[in-house]
Amino acid sequence: MMKTSDPGWLRRIMGNCAVVAAALTLAIAVVLGILVIWLGSWKAGMAWAKGHSVYVLADPVAVHDAPGGSRVVTAIRLRNVSTRPVRVLGGRSDCSCVLVEELPFDLRAGESREVRVRLTVPEKKGASFEHSVLLFLSVPGPPVVTTVSGTVGDPR
Repeated sequence: MMKTSDPGWLRRIMGNCAVVAAALTLAIAVVLGILVIWLGSWKAGMAWAKGHSVYVLADPVAVHDAPGGSRVVTAIRLRNVSTRPVRVLGGRSDCSCVLVEELPFDLRAGESREVRVRLTVPEKKGASFEHSVLLFLSVPGPPVVTTVSGTVGDPR
């Protein structure tokens, strides 16, 4: 039995805690490294670790110096990080000027695909805009959310 008056007992316990903490840190780093290698990126690994099936590869989607009043088509690139197919059922935006096309569609496990978004750019030159786009999935969980933003250039 250890004597509490022995000053070395605390150093031994703290030394053991440091070894355990280092081992746990190494194990977590190895698991995250494997996820990044398996899924292809840190962002994909984090999406998978949070329980998301699909994530947006480039978020936010930027449209710069688009002519005022014009219609611009851009793309949101999605990736399925789950091990099963996911159906993208539909989409919605916080403004009537964004239209998500080509829905519904299926994403196989590991597959990436673009969804085209048509945007009517505001008229005022130099103004900036930002709209949220939500994509609803066939699997439980929150919708995929991204932002389409940009600035208005010279009118067409």
